[in-house]
Amino acid sequence: MRHGKTPVTTRQAAGAALRIARLWAGRSSQDVFARQSQSMIDEAVQNHPLPLVDIKGTAFDCGRQYALHVIEHFPEEAPRLATMAWASSRESDLISLFRSHAPATLELCKGMASAYELAPGSSRSTSGRHEKPDSSECTSFAVSGNHSLLKAPISGQTKDTDVASLSRYLLLRIRPTDAPAILTLAYPGELLGYGIWDTGMALFRNSLHSRTSATEGIDLQLAGLLCQSQRSVTQINSLFSKLRIKGKGNFTCADGKDGALSLEFNGAGLAFVQPVDGILTHANHCESNVTKSAELYPDAQERENSLFRATHLRRRLMEAGPTLTAQRIYGILGDHAGYPRGICRHLIGNSPFNRTTATIIADHGSRTLHVSLGNPCLNWPTVHSL
Repeated sequence: MRHGKTPVTTRQAAGAALRIARLWAGRSSQDVFARQSQSMIDEAVQNHPLPLVDIKGTAFDCGRQYALHVIEHFPEEAPRLATMAWASSRESDLISLFRSHAPATLELCKGMASAYELAPGSSRSTSGRHEKPDSSECTSFAVSGNHSLLKAPISGQTKDTDVASLSRYLLLRIRPTDAPAILTLAYPGELLGYGIWDTGMALFRNSLHSRTSATEGIDLQLAGLLCQSQRSVTQINSLFSKLRIKGKGNFTCADGKDGALSLEFNGAGLAFVQPVDGILTHANHCESNVTKSAELYPDAQERENSLFRATHLRRRLMEAGPTLTAQRIYGILGDHAGYPRGICRHLIGNSPFNRTTATIIADHGSRTLHVSLGNPCLNWPTVHSL
């Protein structure tokens, strides 16, 4: 295992977040805050690049190495590994499900579970880490090869989150000798991040503002791993026609064969959202009539912004076709219509920590991931290959 950047260095970005919080508490004006905090965040992004965790070996060994790395370098994130405790069982419904539909991924999970048992304070609980409710305002997309200059699908998203995320992101590349490779932006301890696997499947995620979550089904992290282990969205459609996903959210999935699909899920059920004319965009409101009955957006202005982001991004992508490239789409994701909200989100007066903290684009033709931290209008991406 090697590191493109020492993971600990990225924690210095957390110091910038703390300085911003103190500045906000003693601010003299929102305009002064906005200027100073923007400068602090951009300095942190430019001077402390995204760490690369690069792992090789058998699938089991890769999973184990990754989990041990998290325990050593990100001990506060180690509880996230509890979501893999199920994989240490000899037999269960989940084991059977993964053995049938994602056997290579099962070996990765088993490796992570074996290391998790070594983490201080670990238990046999399968409940996993309880995350805070996701209030992010992300925008995902997928376009078919008909809209691409090189005739290959392209997919991706912006992540609009608390600025503290800048100190937590890592780029995970796992290249097992006996399983498909993985290239994804992730939080430490996640195997499901935001990226592309060598199955050809890319997966991106959005929060889905809903009054109720699904209480039955499989954990959304595991559901995402099942999706990304498939080689076509047709397989995903078939699999999740019989399964349910616990929680609430959206997966935007795109394969390397021009297939794309969104899976929305909340307390009202699970629904599939199809592309229109080869383009799929998704923000944080419900698109399906099935899930709309449980939608609850806490902020009416943000709901309007969600509608705007999805429709405006679709319009921009449609106008640029059929000559889209990952580079051209990256420029589109820096769009400032609706500023400071919109696709490229900047700090807003009474919500000081929510802004675009990462941009991820998967080029299915070259199996590469274009990734940047911070706003795409201010930072160039780096390109990583499977």
